[in-house]
Amino acid sequence: MNTPNQRYVFTNFENLKKVKFKKLEKIADKLFIIIGSKEESIPSQLVFQMQKLGKNVKWVKVENIRGGDLNYCIAFLMGKLHQKINLDVEFGVLSNKRSFDSLINFINKSGRYCLRIKRKRTKKEKKRSKRKKRTEESAFNSNKEDMLLKEPNPSNLRDPFDNNSRIEKTARDHSAFKPV
Repeated sequence: MNTPNQRYVFTNFENLKKVKFKKLEKIADKLFIIIGSKEESIPSQLVFQMQKLGKNVKWVKVENIRGGDLNYCIAFLMGKLHQKINLDVEFGVLSNKRSFDSLINFINKSGRYCLRIKRKRTKKEKKRSKRKKRTEESAFNSNKEDMLLKEPNPSNLRDPFDNNSRIEKTARDHSAFKPV
């Protein structure tokens, strides 16, 4: 009789705050939460929900964390556990960041099933994403137009190996500064 595989899910505290616990409870047998040491409080509702998992939730406190450094800690923890536990245990990373995909592919090739678990984006994140996309598109289009409209200026073109022309031009430009 086949027994279902266990799944260990890894996430950081910020992602955990944006997830519905009932869904998380269905997909995770064990949950590893990476949290920065500067995090001063945890919402009581989240604490009550995490208590339902009992020993199957592990809080990993990390010192001196900046920005996306928690992702490196997740990768390190996954690597340590990969070496210690049976390959039948699946790994999941709760994150919308594609930067985990290469790590996930690497783990899959090493014989363990691993996947990225996406969470629904918040309205604020969706707005930010749309704004960023519009900004990138307008920047791309304006650069494209600039490249198409500009013609090369022959006075700016010079032989990069001809140092004399550059020196003469510089001397002419600064003729007012000649010593008396």
